[in-house]
Amino acid sequence: AAAAASARAPVAVATVTVEEEPAQQGELEASVSVAAAEIETASFQELDEDYTVKELREELRRRDLPVAGSKAELIERLLHAEAESPE
Repeated sequence: AAAAASARAPVAVATVTVEEEPAQQGELEASVSVAAAEIETASFQELDEDYTVKELREELRRRDLPVAGSKAELIERLLHAEAESPE
């Protein structure tokens, strides 16, 4: 069995790079700025109901904050950051 395992052909790995079009980037930035404004006035329950984990992580990345954890942890981190924001 060991000889058969070592005789397997190597596996090829392909990397695909996806580049966004400038128009898509502008739309993304606009939606992020709208989301940021909404988060400033939102409560934990509103964020939990209205935002996906992906959206919360995008907002945390925009603020250079850690993006690992459960949805509740992400919301808490975002609300904490918002409370500390001087704006």
